[in-house]
Amino acid sequence: MVFLNSSDMNIISNGLKGLLEFNNI
Repeated sequence: MVFLNSSDMNIISNGLKGLLEFNNI
């Protein structure tokens, strides 16, 4: 398993939010 630290989780969550906003356009 790969363990992600808090900064990695923040980057991933921000990327997912960006994809959701892009899909809503």
